Amino acid sequence: MNWKQTSLTTLRRTWKVARPLLLLAAIWFGGKWAGEKTPGLFLVHIQPWQSAVRQGNFSGGLEEVDLAPGLHVSLPGVDSIHFVDMRGRMTGFGVPFAPDTLGAIDLRTSDDNAVAVSAVVLWRVREGEAHSIVKEALVETLATRVALTASKVLRREFALLGSEAWFDAPGRVALTREVEPKLAEELAVFNVELEGIKIHGISFSDDYEVKLQEKQINHQKGLLFDAVSRVEEANAEVAKLESETKVKEQQLLAEWEQAKVSRRITADMEKAKIKAETNTYVQNSQAEADVVFERAVTAGQLTWSLAVEGGKRLRLEALTSEGGRIWLAREAAKQLKVDQVWLDSRDPNVPSMLDLDEMTNLLLGEG
Repeated sequence: MNWKQTSLTTLRRTWKVARPLLLLAAIWFGGKWAGEKTPGLFLVHIQPWQSAVRQGNFSGGLEEVDLAPGLHVSLPGVDSIHFVDMRGRMTGFGVPFAPDTLGAIDLRTSDDNAVAVSAVVLWRVREGEAHSIVKEALVETLATRVALTASKVLRREFALLGSEAWFDAPGRVALTREVEPKLAEELAVFNVELEGIKIHGISFSDDYEVKLQEKQINHQKGLLFDAVSRVEEANAEVAKLESETKVKEQQLLAEWEQAKVSRRITADMEKAKIKAETNTYVQNSQAEADVVFERAVTAGQLTWSLAVEGGKRLRLEALTSEGGRIWLAREAAKQLKVDQVWLDSRDPNVPSMLDLDEMTNLLLGEG
């Protein structure tokens, strides 16, 4: 075989091996180009509550990264897309409102009583770990794995609580808070994070329920007996207080009456004293006023008498003066009524009637 035949054989073998690879590459790049050039073709839509993982069917295998919500290119037959629900989920045990709820958790308390606990476990896939879920083939069985693990942990931890403690609501809340870190650690291997544990209800066996009812009835009877005793004691205390109050009331009334009489006597005495002082003051004031009045009256009368006498004296002095005599003469002349006077007008010594001064001198004489 010459070198030409050897080269041809080698080329044929190489082409036989490379042809499928070239075909796949052509399909890949062609599909990608078609998806980019024609939107909606070869696209996959990831919902906001989902994450997705791409897997190459012929090369590359499973991508270790989560695809974010939105549109992504995917070649049918070349790629496989695995969807993972990232929403919060609920696993119920004996809870009617939880979808696909399981049976209640049956256990025995620390004091060996059977109890069925209804609870809800809230959980979700950790962000960014959807590819781990797909890699470990947990997409379909994840909810079952979580339910089994939660049932095992809750049954183990709840069994540590005594029967009486289950009736304490704050105690149940504290118990779930103590159990949550333990359950979260168990669920971490499934790439799941715990959001909470809620106890919905508890149910004891019928025998224990009967015993519990009897205990509650006895407890209620004890409470009733105590209440009756307290009522009787309270009634006795009330009667005692009423008696003491009545005695105290009578004592206070007597003291008040005595104080009232004492205050009345004191007031009467003070009133009599004030009245006597007032009468004395009135009498003294009246006597002093009478004396002052008499003095004033006497002084006034004296002053009046002196004034009257002085007036008379001054009048006499005025009338005895020349001017007074003239005034009196004039007044007399004014009042003089002469019915008939015969005067000889021819006598030179007879004054004229019209000359009053001359008439005055004639009648009264010269002063």
